[in-house]
Amino acid sequence: MSKYLSKVASPAVLNRAWQQVHQNHKIWCADLSREAMQKDLIQHVGILSQELLAGTYRPEPMCCRNVLAKGVLCRSTLRDQMVQHAILEILEPICEFASSCQSKELYCLAMVREWVEEGYIWLGMANIKDCLETIPYEIVLKNLQKICGDKALVNIIRALIEQPDETKKGCGLPPGMLLTPFLQEVHLYLFDILLQNRQIPAVRVADDVIVFAEEKTGAENALDLLDKPLKKLGLTLNSETQVIRSSFLHKFRGQRLPNCPKRQFVLGNSSYWQNMLSWFKDKQALSKIGETDQKFVPGRIRVSKLPF
Repeated sequence: MSKYLSKVASPAVLNRAWQQVHQNHKIWCADLSREAMQKDLIQHVGILSQELLAGTYRPEPMCCRNVLAKGVLCRSTLRDQMVQHAILEILEPICEFASSCQSKELYCLAMVREWVEEGYIWLGMANIKDCLETIPYEIVLKNLQKICGDKALVNIIRALIEQPDETKKGCGLPPGMLLTPFLQEVHLYLFDILLQNRQIPAVRVADDVIVFAEEKTGAENALDLLDKPLKKLGLTLNSETQVIRSSFLHKFRGQRLPNCPKRQFVLGNSSYWQNMLSWFKDKQALSKIGETDQKFVPGRIRVSKLPF
C-alpha cells in the first residue's frame, strides 16, 4: 500500500478537499454535473477513493483557453481539483520549502530588507524566461519521488500534468492547474540551493529573481552569474526583463525598503556628508535626510565587495 496515496484517498482528506472546491461552478466529470453529483455525494467520493487506491484513477480532459495577457489557462473538473487539493494537503507539509505564495512573499520581503540593511542597496531584477513552459517536469517528478518515496502518487501527478497534451515530451507545467505552483517551487528550490552554494545574495519569488550588490556594476555582474545555475535546471534568464535599480527607488510587492544600511560605511569626499555620518547611527534621524538641502547619492556608498 502506497504510504501517502492512502492518506490522499482517506475520507477525512477527501472531505476537506471537497470543502475547498464544492462552490466552484464546474462539472464533476465529463458526463455528470455538480448538482447531480451532490445528490449522491458520499457514493461518488467513495468511488473516487477506490479508484485512487486501486490505481484506476484517470484525470478528465482539462478545459484550456486563451486569456488576454495571461496566455493559456487550464481548468480541471471538480473531481480532479478535489484530487489535487488532497495531494497538496499531504505533500506540502513534507516539502516545507514549497510553501504557500503568501508565506513565501513575507519571507522574501524580510530577506530583501535584511540584504538592503546590510549595505547591498543595488538590486538586479529579472525573471525566468517561459518558466512554466520549459520546466522539465520529469526531473521534478523524479525529485518528488525521492522526497516522498511514493511512486503511485507521483504517477497520478504525472497523469494530471500530461492530461492537457498527452504528446508532451517531458517539458512544461499546465498553467492554471492547482498543482503547478507547488511543482514549480519543488524545481526552483534547486536553483535557490545553487545560488546559496555560490554565495550569490539573491531572493526568488516564483519565477522572479532579485540579486543584491553594493554597487551598480556588482548587480549587473550578479545577474550574469544566474545563467549557469539556470542552465543546469533546463531554464534561462529573460534578458529583456533585466532591470538595475537602487533600493531607495524600489518597492518590493508594494512595500518600501529601508532607507540606508545599518552597517558602518565610508562616504564620498563631500565634507557635508562626512559631518552627517553620526546621523546614520540613529534610525529616527534617517527620515530627516530628505529634508536637508543636499541630495543623497547612493552611488557614493562603498562597502566590502560581493562574495563572488
